[in-house]
Formats: sequence, C-alpha cells, structure tokens
Amino acid sequence: MDEFAQLDTELNSLKGKTKRRDDLREAILGWHADLPADQQTTENGHYYDVIVSLPDNRRVFTMAGKRKLFRLWGSTKFIERCAIALKLLPDPKDEAGEFTVNGRTGPRHLEVLPRLKLAA
Repeated sequence: MDEFAQLDTELNSLKGKTKRRDDLREAILGWHADLPADQQTTENGHYYDVIVSLPDNRRVFTMAGKRKLFRLWGSTKFIERCAIALKLLPDPKDEAGEFTVNGRTGPRHLEVLPRLKLAA
C-alpha cells in the first residue's frame, strides 16, 4: 500500500505540468491540422526541435464492411456491437437522457490518505 501511495502522491504533484504539456501538444498539432498524412514537419525552438511525425496507421471500418457485418450479424447484434462516440450526439451532454443513460458503470479509483499518528 505504501509504495502505491508514495508513487500516487509523486505523480499527482505533476498533474499541472502534465496538463500544460498536453495543452501545448494540442496547440502544436493544431498548427499542422492540414499537414498531408505522408509528410512530417519540425517546429524549432531556442533549445529544442519538435518533430510532428507522420500519423500512425489506424484500421477503420469501410462503409462496405459495415454493410457486410450488418447482413452477417443482423440488425440486433450489429447495434449491440456498435460503439458511437458521445461527442457525435446532437447534444453531446444529453441531459434529457434521450440517447444515453448515466450510471455507476465506470472504473473505480483509489484515493490515498496519509495515516495520522496517534499520540502515545
């Protein structure tokens, strides 16, 4: 337990820096949103160069593949296996619950609390 708690405490102290790094990463990538997939580029700083790499390969379903799976599995099984990004909903928050249900089905988290020493 103590090793986990110590590491958790150390890593939590870096959250601000991690968020700033992630924000800067998104900004730099945003500058190159229209960069062709077969090209990379370099951003030059005073002390470092940052290479914006080629995109990773990613396998996605084609429309023809989706239609074929729909015919293979049938509509019920196909819909059960579909995953739709929440950000694509007409109202991504869906507060009225028209498309989604919200419940305690996500992951659990661990909270670290230092132990108090009792006076002798």
